[in-house]
This record gives sequence, C-alpha cells and structure tokens, in this order.
Amino acid sequence: MPVRNIVSVAPIALASGFAIVSSAAWATDASQLTGYGVAAMSMGGASIAFPQDSIAAANNPAGLAYVGNRIDLDVQFLGASSQTTLITPANRIDGSIIAPVPEMGFNYQLTPQITLGMSTFASGAAFNYSTSALPIPGMHNAQASFKQVVALPTVTYKVTDDFAVGASVGPAIQLFEASGLFAPGPNGAPILFDSYNTRAAFGVTGKVGALWNVTNWFSVGASYSPKTIMGNIPGYSKTLLSTVGGGIDIPEQYGVGIAIRPFDNVTIAVDYLHISWSDVRAYNDLFGWQDQDVFRAGISYDFNDVWTFRGGFSLANQAPDSDFATQNFILTGINSNAITAGFTCRLGGGYEFNLGLEYDIPNPLVGTGPSLGTEIRTDFWVLAMGFGMKF
Repeated sequence: MPVRNIVSVAPIALASGFAIVSSAAWATDASQLTGYGVAAMSMGGASIAFPQDSIAAANNPAGLAYVGNRIDLDVQFLGASSQTTLITPANRIDGSIIAPVPEMGFNYQLTPQITLGMSTFASGAAFNYSTSALPIPGMHNAQASFKQVVALPTVTYKVTDDFAVGASVGPAIQLFEASGLFAPGPNGAPILFDSYNTRAAFGVTGKVGALWNVTNWFSVGASYSPKTIMGNIPGYSKTLLSTVGGGIDIPEQYGVGIAIRPFDNVTIAVDYLHISWSDVRAYNDLFGWQDQDVFRAGISYDFNDVWTFRGGFSLANQAPDSDFATQNFILTGINSNAITAGFTCRLGGGYEFNLGLEYDIPNPLVGTGPSLGTEIRTDFWVLAMGFGMKF
C-alpha cells in the first residue's frame, strides 16, 4: 500500500498517543478497572451495597462506615496481548504487556457514628507494539505509558445504625510519556511529533455515597462522582491533545447496588453503573467513545472462619464506535465482558490474604466506515492479590 494512502488516514496522529492516556487501557469498563479492591474485583466489581475492605470508598464512600478499623494493601497485575490489522489486512502489528496497578486503604472508627479513612486506587497502561504502526522506513515503534492515581480521604456518618452517608475529596495525578507518534503533513508525508520525558497533570476529584441496611438480609447503596476537570499535560497539550483542550478529564459516573443475604454465610451483590464517556472531549472526539452501562453481579460464600470464596461477572456495552477502530489501535481495552473469581484466607491475628482472577471475554473491534480494514483483537487478564489487617 503506498505511503501516501496509508498516511492519508492518519487522524490516528492524536489517537496513537492519547490512547494510552486513558486510565486503564485494557480494562473491562473502557478505561476503568472492573472493580477496586481484590474482594470487589473477585465479585465482578459488585460492591456499591457490599463493602468488604478499606478500599471501599473507591466504589462507594459510605461503605467505610461498616468495615471497621483496618488497613489494606493490594496490587492488580494487568496482562494484555493484542493482534491488530491497521488500515489494511497486510499491515499486522502485535504487542503485549504486563502492568502492576497498586491500591491501598485505611479506615478508623473515630466514634460509633463517624469514621475517617482514605482509599487510593491506581490504574494505568503502557503498551508497546513490536513493530511501527505503519510500514514506513525509519519510523519508530509506537510506545506510550500512562499512570493515574487517585486518593480519596473519606468521612462517613451513621445517621442511624443501619443508614450511613459518606463523602470523599482528594487529589488525582496523571503521568504520561509517549514516542513514535505522527501526523500527516503536506503532500501526505508524515510528520513526527516531538517526544517528551514524563509529564504530569493534576486535578481534584470527589465522590459521595449512601448505604442502607434495610434488614439483616437486604442492603441498598448508591454512589456518585462528578466530572473531574484535569489540568493540561505540558508539551502534549500543544500537540497530541491540542484539539481537545490539552487534558484528559475523568468522566462523571453514578451507580446503585443491592446486596442480598439469603443465608448467614452467603451474600449476593448486584450493581448498575453508568459512565459518561461521551461528555469528555478527549474520549469522545478522538476515540468515539459512547457512554457505558455496566451490569455486574457476584456472590460471596463464607465457607468457614478461615476461607471465603467469591465469583462474579461484569457485562457492559463496548465503548468505542466501530467507525473509530483505527483511532483505538493502541487503546486495546475493547473487551466489555468479564468473569471473575477469588478467595480470602484469614491468617489469624486480624490478618488476611486475598487473591482474585479476572478474564475478559474477547470481543473484537471490527472497523467500519473510515476505519474499514482495521480489526483489533485482545486477550486480557488480571491477577490481583493483597493483604488486609484489622486492628
């Protein structure tokens, strides 16, 4: 295929760099992880009405009202491999990566009604293709990495013993670096963008929530996060991100959940979550991302005082529009359905070990319209582990 014809479809100039800037580039819910905290992740993310650790504020701040004094340290290892045909079936590019995503939480029962705590959750991506994006001599491989960390200092208040509200306000930081990116220039000749060292952007985000234990066997919860305006990413704000305001905002989202305990040792949790991707220019204008409606459900079974076993699933509509498949060639987070499993082993003395596994069901993105000829196939898995301590 002539170089001129290949480069002429290169609105991927911005996309190829920005794609990695999404907060978890391979996760089930577009750029978000299936669940935060190993226990929640092991239940398909279902957690709004069923808090299990001090990372719960990432899912619903009110959940910290019911987890007691504890510390949690988790890490989710994200693994992905992709096989992509870009623009033409003759141009195949492959890549793979494993990236650690740390999380932590702390909670303290200040009074019988008030808790003070903090949940942090991180996500990120770093994807390296083994060849250049286009068969142009001298073109570097497309490489980029992104990390996003959010800290949520949280206060909860029990209005009654069975009804609590919570609020979180804290900083968010994004770190971005990319190289080997290009745009079409005069007469179709490619123009390479300058590469920079890691650049940072900052913002302040928040979340509110409520949790009501209606009976001893039924609970209902709700949470809401407004859209977070993030600062511009220096350097890239004048090149890759210049058409979308220079930064990548965090989208508004809201969710509701229920938890049912048919037996003393069994809990079934179900969540509905809405993520407003289309309201963020960077996601919508560059990648054609649509809003996602996420349905997630899970079960927890306390086998005895030592072992708890979990399983679950998450279902969502695919965020990217097929007309934007070419722009999403690095952002390989296209698999929108996941199955999960995990367990907790209590070690005594208030200590516990948690393990979770996730596999995202492959769902290829086949290009249409201006992306005809592009097809992205991704395999994605997560291994999560962590330690908790009650005190």
